[in-house]
Amino acid sequence: MFNNSLVVQEEEIIKMVDGSNCEVIGSGTVKIIGRDGIVCAPEAVRYVPEARYNLISIRVLNEEGCQVQVQQGVVTVSQGNKVILKREKLGGLY
Repeated sequence: MFNNSLVVQEEEIIKMVDGSNCEVIGSGTVKIIGRDGIVCAPEAVRYVPEARYNLISIRVLNEEGCQVQVQQGVVTVSQGNKVILKREKLGGLY
């Protein structure tokens, strides 16, 4: 998942939606490879082993040059005219 760039950092705690706290172990760059082989590589992605889901920040994707569109229960992430990721909402999450 992390592109050999995981950097251990000083202690950081993230508060989860359920009120629990999870420790951030490190941060690094993650390659997201789309169906067409298009790569988006957000930097400074936090590694939180206790988290039950992988969460992607729309702000981070936008800063990496991606466009994010949410419409009728489907999120589409594209870069230029290429779709990198397209997923339906599942359990209240995209």
